[in-house]
Order: sequence, then C-alpha cells, then structure tokens
Amino acid sequence: MMLAGAPLAAIALAAIWPSVSGLSAASAAPVQAQTNEPSVWLAEIGAAAASAGSGPAPVALLPLAMAPMGAPDRPADLTATLPIVRVSDRGWIGEPGDSLAPNTPYAARLAEPPALERNLPLYPDTSRRLALTAGELRLVNGDGALDALAGDWSVAGRRVVLRRGPHRRPLHAPLTEFSQVADLRAAGAASGTTRLAVPLRPAAVELDVPVCGLYLGTGGMEGPSTLAGQFKPRLYGLKRNVEPVLIDAGLLLYQLHDGPLQQVLALRDKGVALTAGGDVASYVALSSATVASGTYKTCLSAGLLRVGATPSLLTADARGDNDASTGGYNTGSAASIAQKLLRGPGGIAAASGTSFSWPVGEYGLWLRRGTVGEAMEALAAGIFGWWGTSTAGLYQGGQLAAPEDQAPSLTIEPWMLAAPPEEIGPLRAPWWRARVGYQALGRTQEGDQLAGAVTATERTYWGQAWRSAVSANTAISAAYPLAEDGPELIAGFDLQADAQSLADRLLVLFSKPRRMFLAKLRAGAGGFSWPTAALGACLALRWPQHRALANGRPMIVQGVSARGDATTLTLWG
Repeated sequence: MMLAGAPLAAIALAAIWPSVSGLSAASAAPVQAQTNEPSVWLAEIGAAAASAGSGPAPVALLPLAMAPMGAPDRPADLTATLPIVRVSDRGWIGEPGDSLAPNTPYAARLAEPPALERNLPLYPDTSRRLALTAGELRLVNGDGALDALAGDWSVAGRRVVLRRGPHRRPLHAPLTEFSQVADLRAAGAASGTTRLAVPLRPAAVELDVPVCGLYLGTGGMEGPSTLAGQFKPRLYGLKRNVEPVLIDAGLLLYQLHDGPLQQVLALRDKGVALTAGGDVASYVALSSATVASGTYKTCLSAGLLRVGATPSLLTADARGDNDASTGGYNTGSAASIAQKLLRGPGGIAAASGTSFSWPVGEYGLWLRRGTVGEAMEALAAGIFGWWGTSTAGLYQGGQLAAPEDQAPSLTIEPWMLAAPPEEIGPLRAPWWRARVGYQALGRTQEGDQLAGAVTATERTYWGQAWRSAVSANTAISAAYPLAEDGPELIAGFDLQADAQSLADRLLVLFSKPRRMFLAKLRAGAGGFSWPTAALGACLALRWPQHRALANGRPMIVQGVSARGDATTLTLWG
C-alpha cells in the first residue's frame, strides 16, 4: 500500500509524531515500529510506602517485577529505594540481552488497554490548558497479589508510565522498540477487590502548588506581624503601575518581588515621579541608607525599594524576576516567564523538557496569590496560547495556527477510516473584529488618587485599565449577518505592535467559517495505532462523497481519543 507517494514504513511524520523520551533514536518514529503484528502494553507504576520506615515491599508484590525507582522529578523527597510495579496486558519480560530491561518481567495484569483523550483549546475565552483525560488502569487482582497497592502502599501522586510495542514470540521485542506514549500521575489510591482501578491524571497536576511564598511576620524582610500568612508579591516581565508591599513602615521599605529584580523603571506617588537615588547590595545596606525626600533607593538583589518620605499612593513600573538560577530576566517574554514559573515555584527541573512556541514580545505578570498552574493559565490566556503536558509528560506550549496557511503533514484517505467522517457542531459564528488589550495596569487611578500636578494626558492614561489594538473587517459582517464581535483578549504585552500582531492573528483564524469533523481511524491505518499525533498538527482529510472534503481539506488536530488501538481524531478547520 502506498501513502502520499511513499511506502508507509518510510513516511517521515516528524511534524505529527513527537519524539520519544528515554528510548533509543531508532524508536523516535512510532509509525516505523508499528506493524500489523499484535501489540503489548507495559505500565510502570511508581508505588511509595504509605509511611516512612515501613520497611521493604510486601512479599505479594515481589512477583510484579519491582526494581529501585530512579530519582523522580516530583515530589523531591522521594527516596531512590521505592519500587516500580511493572505490569502488562499480555505478559512481557526483557530478554537477557535487552539493553534497557534485561530479565525484567511485566506481569500480565492489565485487564484492558489504556485509554487517553486529549483536546486542544480553540477560542481565546476558554481555558488554555490542554485537556488530557487519562481514565484509569484496571488491574487483575484475583489472587490478591495487588492488595498492598490499595492498603499499606500508596500510589497517589506517583508516576505512571505507559509503553506500547510489538508482541513477539518466542523472543520478546527489545524495549528499544517500545514507544513511551504517556507519562501520567496516579490520582489516588487503587481501589477494588478482584480488579483494582488506579485513576490517572496528567503530569500538569504537579503545578497545583502555591506560586507565592508567605510572609512570616517576624520582622525585617518577613514583614510585621500584620503581614503574617499573607502572600509575597511575584513580578515577572514588565508590568506598569503595580503597588509594592509595605514591609517596614518605620523605614518606608517596600517589596516589589520576592527575589532578585531586574529593574525599577519608575516610582510614583499619586502619579508624581520620584527620583532614583541608586541601588544597594543588600537589605541591611538599604535599611541603613539615607534616602532624601522625593527620592527612592532600591535593593534589586532582594526585590526591595525604600522612599524618603511617607507616600500617599505608591506605584511602580518595573521589570521583574532576575533569578540567575531560573535563567535571569531573559527578555521577559511569555515563554521565558513560563520557564521561570516551572523551574522556580513549580519545582520542575530544567531537564523536564519544556518547550514553548509562544510570541517573543516583552510581557508582564504580577502575582499576589494562586497556584503555579493558575499563573500558567493566566500567562497562556494573555497570548492566545495553550499549555499543558504531552503524553510523554513534557511541559509544552504553543499557539493555534490557521490550517490553510500550512502544508498538511499527512492526508487521511478514505481507506484509513473505519467509518465516514462525522461533522459535529454547530461551531461559533465568524468574527468580524478582534481586539487585544495591552499595557494592562496593575491598578488604575483617577480623581483624588492622582496629585494636582498630574497632567490631563497622564490622568487619561492612569485611568484606563488597558489600551486596545483592533483588527476588523466589515466585509465579514456583510457576508455573514450573524458574524460576531469577538471578545476582547487582555494580554500582558507592553508594546502596541505585539498586541496588534495578535489581534491580526485572531481575525485570520476566526473570521472564516470553520467546520469540525470526527475521523475514526481504522486500527493500524497510517500508523495511528495510538494517539501520538501531536495536537495542533495540520492534516488533510479527504472524503470524495462530502463536498467540503472532496479535495482534501486542511484541518488542525484538535482532539485525539483512543482506547487501545481504536483512535478517533477531532479535526478543526
């Protein structure tokens, strides 16, 4: 059988197949390793002792192929002596010469193939996190050998890695021929009797941790007792008119960021600029410095500033986090801020494989509460990006692109489909206008919140929460009477040009009538035996009996749903 003019086994699908983490280069293109031979599923469950010092693994787990767990990404306090429980659906053991898993057994205890469902967010007024529903692992436990997983041994929060490869006899295929198709987390303890259910969640749940530290209220940089338990501010990128936190009323000492700060561009009292008086190296030096009235000094290394006279309403323009351990300021783009959130308060090591294809304009994020995941969501929402984890557990982010502006990586032909394409909808009406807000202020000021010396132009500026970049096409509303005025997206960009570029992009995407189809793929067709097609990839769907699809319509992979080898793609475009 030929596909797109080339033998199936030789097709280069780099644009739609992600690289495989932890395996050899030979297995980086799953389509080449997947044939019509039977497959075997492997699952590795990282089980941890329910309490410290509980001793070795129960004897009942020893036949389940436990081995010392390598150093996990999270949580950091796991020891290297915790076991991995290895199971499969057909039974598998590494041959003595297997370079990755010699003599390593995976007991035949998976009652059914795993299931995954992944969806890419489309419209800017919806959640920007990749939706990944992993379902659960169902394990055979008629002999009670797995009872310890639901009792003394907890799997909650542990990594669950799923692999798929060829099932061969009498010699098993080497582990290098297996594709790692998911790196997930157990959502809770296993439950059941003769069958155990292990609920699964995407790795992004690791970011449900506070993004801001807490003031202890013990004085100094920990603030007075009235601040005890309150969140410290965190500033990323460039933000205007934010209110620093007063941490020492006697010294008139304020904090802009919990950590090293890149730059204070301006400091104002009721809109009147104060004069910069220089920077000092430490909190102690700033505490003992002499600061004249009408001026301020900074301690950028600690994110602090001090003024010389009691202010009425202090606001600042500043460039934020400059922690060298998380990459320094690094242009303040949304992608660099995402990396800093993950590596800093998120606690995700740089080796986790983060990849963010987001706009490069200077961006701003001012945080006083919430989780790292919520901060990532706010960051992605402001650039019309999406974020989340891949099935391999790698953090990633991107932007939706118009399918008609891309060359499809693959055409889904009729012979590859198990049923005719099914159109779903209705979708939203086309947009005739797209708006993007920029230079969003930390706070607005008007009336007596501004001093009398503030000019009328400045009053207008400080009284607006943001400015707007607009992209419009009235011909759209003329062609489509129900065309919408798209909702305004409030971005964190500082420059009008960056916001305008995003507004133009939104109008290109949503000014055209879009359609959505479900494509149920025949098992093994085109290598789609597991949902490893990258969300956001551009494919063409051809079905001669449908006018919209007769010539092969370019469409974006918006969703992938699969159980075992049965795969359905949701295509948008």
